[in-house]
Amino acid sequence: MEGMQVLKNKYTKGKICTSFALSLLFTLSIPIGLKATTGEGDLKSSNPLYINILNFTMPLVKSLASNEDTNAELSYSFKEMLLKKVGLDINNPLSVVAREFSLIKFVDNSVAVQESYNSIIINPFKLNVNNIIKISQNDSSDNKANDTNSSNTAVSEVYNPNIKKTLDPSKPEVFIYHSHTSESYKPSDQDNFDPTKNVVAVGDIIQNELENNYGIATIHDKTIHNAAVYNEAYARSGETVNKYLTKYKDFKLIVDLHRDASAGNNPKPVSVSLNNKSLAKVEFVIGTANKNYQQNLSMTRKLINISQGLFPGLVRMGSPNDNGVYYWHSYFNQNKSANATLLEVGNEINTLDEAKTTGYYIARIIAEYINGKH
Repeated sequence: MEGMQVLKNKYTKGKICTSFALSLLFTLSIPIGLKATTGEGDLKSSNPLYINILNFTMPLVKSLASNEDTNAELSYSFKEMLLKKVGLDINNPLSVVAREFSLIKFVDNSVAVQESYNSIIINPFKLNVNNIIKISQNDSSDNKANDTNSSNTAVSEVYNPNIKKTLDPSKPEVFIYHSHTSESYKPSDQDNFDPTKNVVAVGDIIQNELENNYGIATIHDKTIHNAAVYNEAYARSGETVNKYLTKYKDFKLIVDLHRDASAGNNPKPVSVSLNNKSLAKVEFVIGTANKNYQQNLSMTRKLINISQGLFPGLVRMGSPNDNGVYYWHSYFNQNKSANATLLEVGNEINTLDEAKTTGYYIARIIAEYINGKH
């Protein structure tokens, strides 16, 4: 019996060593395309798929290198990411059917309020007249998907001179900062430290509009928080927030301005045409783990309602969002103020011009919230 037990122990240890060796080999064999760092200079911008695979195969790494705010960036599970690499979306079962039955074709019928629902048609080898719907050039499904400014939808002009007030620089009302300062837009790389090519340029537009056209004193902090260790970006930006809260006590609005990621190759969910201009859509993110959750959510909903009333389609609506809000069990420094929110402007497939144009619209929304009757 002792001999059998020794063999059993050796077999168990052998399985453990083999499993660990295979896990390590799999992790180290990740293609160069999944490398953990991207961008320019010293940027250590985490690749979500690589980190999820690393966490999956080596749980100890996850416990040592992760925190709630960092994990929020890794919004897809390991299984979801691998499936997406082969063209399968577990949130959309129809994608599985489409791969198995070539007879079935899926058509994106996105609209402003419900972007992510697909419909099915059978490949039109034999269609009678009753199956054909005639549409005009100005009422095509493509236009509806990418342009909510139809004849039945009123879109306001971007500037409203009636809500301008006298600027008082000594009493700033809006504070804008960037936890991920290097997030950039086309034609640049996804990460760029040049403030004229990344999300900082959008913040400049918002600040200039608020101060020059609406009389709202605004602080725009351009500190690079994600240069050294990407996973500590929120901790460092939290120190920046503390610095300004210590000096000014609070603001009517605190915005952590970001650029979203992982849109795929379809520009429709992240682009919209308003007033004959192409804009990057926006999305709000609220951390549910902090004491100010309800107040932050209430304020954010007011901003969304203003946007929907003035510029329908600018805010990304529908699944997986809840009326323009993406929830995550984290803080995002929103525990520091009841007037804090996180705002994502566009995606890595949006152009810098689209994102900067959106900045003018965001300024109008904020001005209506602060100076208007809301």
